[in-house]
Parts: sequence; structure tokens; C-alpha cells
Amino acid sequence: SEAFDVKLSTSTAVSKKQRVRWEAKNMTDWVSNLNESVSKFEDRVEQLLRACDKVDIALNLLNKVSYESTMFQGVLSSIQKTIDQMSLSGYNDLDAWVQLVGDRIGGVLSRRLQLALRAWIKAFKPKPIVSETEDGPEADLKADKEAEIQIPESVTKVKVELDILLRNQEITPVPSVPAVRSIFLNKLHEFIGVICSLPRPTSGKYEVFETTTTSDVVVDDNYQDLVQMCDPAILADAYNSVEDHIREASSFVDQWLAYQTLWDTQVSEVAATVGSAIEKWQSLLREAAEARSTLDSSAAVAEFGPIVIRYGKVQSQINLKYDSWQRELQSSFASILGQCIEDFHTKISTSKDKLEATTLDSAATENIVIGVTFVQEVKQKVGPWAKEIESLRVAEKLLRKQRYIFTSEWREVSVIKGLYDSLLQILERRTRTMEQQIPLLQARVAAEDKNATKNLESLLEKWREDKPLRGNVAPPVALETLATYEVSLKKAHVHQENLVRAKDALGLDQGIENTEVVESLNELADLKEVWDAVLEPYESLEGIKATPWATAVMRKIRSALDGLLAEMRSLPNRIRQYDAYTQLHDTVKGYINGHTLLSELKTEALKERHWKTILQRLGIRMPFSDLTVGALWDHNLLSRKKDIGEILTIAQGEMALEVFLGQVRERWTKQELELVLFQNRTRLIRGWDDLFATLDDHIGGLALMKSSPYYRSVREFQEEGKLWEDRLTKLRAAFDSWVDVQRRWVYLEGILFGSSDIKAQLPTEWSRFKSVDSEFIALMRRIASKPYAMEVLNIDTLQRTLE
Repeated sequence: SEAFDVKLSTSTAVSKKQRVRWEAKNMTDWVSNLNESVSKFEDRVEQLLRACDKVDIALNLLNKVSYESTMFQGVLSSIQKTIDQMSLSGYNDLDAWVQLVGDRIGGVLSRRLQLALRAWIKAFKPKPIVSETEDGPEADLKADKEAEIQIPESVTKVKVELDILLRNQEITPVPSVPAVRSIFLNKLHEFIGVICSLPRPTSGKYEVFETTTTSDVVVDDNYQDLVQMCDPAILADAYNSVEDHIREASSFVDQWLAYQTLWDTQVSEVAATVGSAIEKWQSLLREAAEARSTLDSSAAVAEFGPIVIRYGKVQSQINLKYDSWQRELQSSFASILGQCIEDFHTKISTSKDKLEATTLDSAATENIVIGVTFVQEVKQKVGPWAKEIESLRVAEKLLRKQRYIFTSEWREVSVIKGLYDSLLQILERRTRTMEQQIPLLQARVAAEDKNATKNLESLLEKWREDKPLRGNVAPPVALETLATYEVSLKKAHVHQENLVRAKDALGLDQGIENTEVVESLNELADLKEVWDAVLEPYESLEGIKATPWATAVMRKIRSALDGLLAEMRSLPNRIRQYDAYTQLHDTVKGYINGHTLLSELKTEALKERHWKTILQRLGIRMPFSDLTVGALWDHNLLSRKKDIGEILTIAQGEMALEVFLGQVRERWTKQELELVLFQNRTRLIRGWDDLFATLDDHIGGLALMKSSPYYRSVREFQEEGKLWEDRLTKLRAAFDSWVDVQRRWVYLEGILFGSSDIKAQLPTEWSRFKSVDSEFIALMRRIASKPYAMEVLNIDTLQRTLE
């Protein structure tokens, strides 16, 4: 009764152990209530059964309706309406029943989804359908029957148009292939979403209070979980049915995108890659013509299932570009072919003229050898020339076939063919003449062979004597020698080869082949490589040696030598094994080791008199202004270290004297006397102690300087030393008197001029001091106007005045 909301009144409920008698007073009420409850229970059971029937009908209808969202939603809305009516009727435990109904709906929709996916696969990709669980003919028959479900035209008949266009010199598909893939995958997802997006039936639509449930299972609001219940193989085939068409369309689009090369590549680049190979050019032109012919199709649309690709516009533009490419390729090939024809014509014409001028009756045996050799050489070339003419003819024919318009200056291959035939006739006559004079030719060639052998031995003997193997030869001289012998040896080698070919043509015995000339040429090539490698370091060293000594900076000289040595050490080992490298390497290394001595020569102590001595001892006869770093190195400066050291010692000693004299000169020519104002009358000298101390030091230094051996060796030192000694002695005597006079004047001036009574008391002494005072004041004013110590010596009768 509780399940159908039919509850008995607790007041009238009868206990199981209670006995009810018909005679009881409340029997009538109890029977009436029971009858009412039973009738209500019967009504609610009948309502539930009708609801179950409606649900069963709806479930059967779900199996039959078309695969459209509106049809499914209509059926599910009827089921939801039935559930809502039951909810309004107040059925208890309605949630559990609704969940069972939802699961039954899910089972039906799951089957419909798999059938729909099979129909999708069949519509987009006809192929054997993957069975779920069944095997055999019955399963296949059932699968075919289920796959007959009609899919809405909005899905199966959808078409996506893709245009291949040329924009800004770039071929692009619009929309792109990934965008097309996205469109079809969205359609598939919408198709699956017809079922997966359907809402689940709910029971709490009209319930005011939220019902509690004992189940912990979270139920989705829709059937999106049904896709996980599908067979993975079917789901994968559904996606593959889309991907197969995308893959085919993408491959087709890529074929058109490959034509982008026509815009990205220049014909000049292709021509540079192919070069002058006639066969490659012919193959290239044929391939271009074949590729162009594939674009002549009248079709402008290609369909890959639901994908429609339109390529008419880009096809016409590619055709125009291909035509332009073909014209440029033909023009480039014609230019190369024309040059080849001209070169070959020149070759044939030159050989023909030379063959006509060849005579076997010349008085010079060397000319006979050259003639016989040339005839033999031409006989060996006529075969390859015939093949080359045929190749040129085929290439010219290809250009004519492709309707290339030749210029008026074009030389046809037929002209070369006629010239070649004329060459063959002349060759035949020369060959016949040579066969008729074989005995005479053999004798003259044999004599020439002996003479050439003798000359070659003489040349090789001279080469063995003159070849520059030692490192004491300058690289330019060595290279000049090698160039001279290279010409002679090559000429002798060519003559030797001509003799060999001439003897072979005349049937003479070859004898023992002399390979010494080839070995000499190989040795000459090795030596030339060595001297070429040494030439650049040698020129760099010569540049360093040409640096004027007056402007040379020792730090830069050392840096240049270090860089040169590092450059030489980076040369290959085969170069470093020769004496030319070793000699130059040791020279540079010796300059670096003796750089200290060279740096010492840049001292300021070395004067012109010292450099005269250095240049004289080194044997250098040039003005000091023209002296270079290389002149010092070349005259064995580094080996005269002892002599240069003695000169440096003398120069440094003389430099010390010169510095001392300079200090004396600097001090006393600029020495100012320190004056101080005395009683606003005159200025007096002060700082006598410093003056006397400096004077005594300098006078003593000048006296000691006379005992130095460097003093006696330089006349300038003697003259200047004696001069300053006299000056400072006189200045010392003057200052001795001056300080005494100044001290006495200060003393007497305070006494005699300090009071007016002194003049009256000591008139004679006052008058005498007045005269002295006037002279002293005049002297001090003169000094104050030019307060320099050396000005004291310019005052006439100074000593007598002070005394």
C-alpha cells in the first residue's frame, strides 16, 4: 500500500493478534476503509500498467523512427510526459523506476547508434562492415539489413568545394585541406550527437523538495556515454571513411602544389645546374613537354566522395607559365647548343686547315714528326667526332620538333657534317702519302729520336744542377727558375710523346721509355708548390724588413713576426719537409729570439755619434735616415751582441751625464728667487738655505762628473760642464756676499732709520748708511723686476757693489 500511496489509518489498523468479531461495533467502519483502500490501490496499479505500456510503445517506436534529432526527441518527450504524470500522481520510489526506463532507452539508442555508424560507413566508404559479435552468413545478412537505415540528406549529400587558386605568385587551396577535414569531422560529430545529445528522462520535475537517493552512481543528463559503448572498430571505420577521402583529396592537391616550383625556380638556375651537357638538356626538354601535355585535359573539376576540387583557373595559369618555361628552356638550350656547334665547327675547321698544311716532305725532321703525329691523332678522333655530330643533329632536330625559331646566325649541323666529310677526304690523302713514304719517314724519325734523346739528357743534367732545393734562394728567384725549366721540360715532353706516336704510326721500335722527364716534371710541380707556399711568408717578412728604423715600433714588429711564424707552422707537413721552409722558419725564429737586442737599440740613449759607430761596425754604408729594420738584420746585428752591448753601455753612461747636465740647466735657468716685502720699502731674498744646498749639490756633482770616463770622451760634456761649474761658483760667491749684506742692512736699517735722534747723534754714520741704503734698495728693485737666479750674474760689478 505504501508503494502506491494507499495508507491505512492508524486509528483503524488492526493488530495481527487482535480478534475481530462481526458483532464488533467498529466493524462497519473498518470494512468501509478497507474497501476504499483496495479501490484506490486498484486504480493506481491500473495507472502504472498504462504507463508501462506507453513506455513499451515508445521504446518500440525508438527502433523505427528515422535517424533525426526531432524524431527521437518527440518519442522521448512522450516518455517524459508519462513520467511527469506519475510524478504528479505522487508515486513513491519513482526515481528507481525512471532509472530502469532510462537504461532501457540507452540500450535501444546504443543499437541505433551502431546501426547509424554502419550506415555512415556504407554511405561514405563502401567496404565490408565490421560485425559486433556474430559471425557467419546470418550475421552478414543481419548487418546488411541494419545498414539500410536512411541517413538524412543534410549529412550524406553534403559537399565541400575546394578551389585551387594562384594568389600573389603562390598556389594555395581554399579552404585548406585541414579545414576540409575539420568540416567533415564536425559533421560526423553532429551525426553521433543526434543520439548522444538526447536528454535522459527525469522524475523530479514537479517535486518541490529534493528527494534523497541511496545510490552513489552519478547519472549524466544525456546519453553522451553511449559512444563509449560502441564497437571501437566501427567507430574507427567511421573516422577512416572521412580520412580516406581527405587523403585522396590531399594527394590530388599536392600534385597541383608541386607546380609552385615554376614560380619559385628561375630558368637560369636550372640552366646552371644542367650545365652544357647536351644529353641532359634533351632529357629536360622532353620531360617538360610531357609534363605540359598532361595539363591539356578539358576537365576542371575532380570529386573525391563529398569533396569537390575545382582547378580550372589555376590550370590555365600553369599552362601559360609552362609555355613561358618551355620557351626560356628552349632559348637557353639553343644558346648552349649553338655554342657547342660553333666550338665543334672551329675544332673541325682548325683540324682541317692544319691537316691541309701538314706536309711530309719538309726538310725539318721535327716538322715530319709533328705531321705524322697529327695525322695519327686525327685518325683516332674521327670516330668520336662522328658520334658528336650525330648528337648535335639529334639535339637540333628536337628543337625543330618543338617549333623553336632559329636566328639568322644559326649554323646548321649539316654544315659541320659537310666540313667533316671534307676532313675525311684530306685525311685519306695524307694517310696514303704517308704509307708511300714510310722508309724515308722511318729513317728521319729515327734520327730525330737520337737527337731528341741527346738534347733531353743535356736538359735534365742542367735541371739537376740548377733546381732550387736549398733554402738560401729567394722565393721569387726560385719561382723564376722553375718557370723557365717548366717550359723547357714540357716542350721536351711533348716532343717525346710526338716521337712515340710517330714511331708507332710508322711501325718503328719504341725502345725503352724514358720516364725521367715525367719524374722531373713531377718534382718541378712539387718544388713549385713549396716555393709558392713559402712566397707569401717571404713577402710578409720582406715587408717587415722594409720598415724604416726611425718609425719602427718594436711591439708591432714582434707581433708581426709571431703572426708570420704561426702562419708558417699552419702549412701542410709536405711543405714543411723542404729546406726552403726550414730556412725561412729558422730565420724568422732567429729574429724573434734576437728581438730583445733590437728593442734595446730603440733607447733614447743612442745618439747620432753612437749610431755612426754601430753602422760602421756592422758595415752599413747608408745615412741613418735611410736605415731599415732589414738592413740591421741583414748585416748580422744579432751576431754582434757583444759589440752592440758595449756601445749601449757607453750610451747609457753618457745618457746619465746628459740627464744630470740637463737637470742643472733646467733648474738654474728657471730658478726664481723667493722675495718677501720688508717694511713696505723693498723686497728681500729669503730661502737661502735651499739655494745654498742646491748650489753645493750641483757644484759637487759637476766636480765628480769630471772623473767619469764618459765625461772625457765627449767634448760637448766638457764644454757645458765647465760652463756651468763657472756659473754656479760665481753664483755661490755672490750669494755668500749677498746674504751677509742683506743681514747687516736689516740690522742697521732698524737702528739708524728707526729713530730721528740717531741722525743728530751720528750724522756721519747716518749719511754713510744712507748712501749704502740707496744702492741696496736699487739692487733689490732690479732683482725684483727679474727674480731669476741667473740674472744675478748679468749685473755688472755686483761683487764689488756688495763688498
